[in-house]
Amino acid sequence: MKIYTFCQNTFCNKKFYLNNFARTRNDLYTTFGTEVNVTCPHCQSNSNYHVHRFSAEISNEGGHVKNGGIGVLIGGLVGAIAGPAGILFGASIGGGIGGGASYKNEKDEVSRFNNSRIA
Repeated sequence: MKIYTFCQNTFCNKKFYLNNFARTRNDLYTTFGTEVNVTCPHCQSNSNYHVHRFSAEISNEGGHVKNGGIGVLIGGLVGAIAGPAGILFGASIGGGIGGGASYKNEKDEVSRFNNSRIA
């Protein structure tokens, strides 16, 4: 999961990421207070951003893809015992379990962050 916001400079307005792992906006509040002072890496504009201006998205780092690859490998090895059809069946089942579970967990974390609010 990656946390991002958009630059408040009207000439920039580009998306950038916060180098902090918070599970909810309340975690951001606990760490920074109601406003986070950050510098846009694109235009170097320094501004305060209310914690509600941050959102989360699924990371592109491929964690669920790597886990899926491991699942495919394990499923394929198990399926090898049963022959060629077993390899395909085992690999698809193993990949679906390994990759799907990780993706769902990250998706749930993103939803939890984006639905969270501070008082």
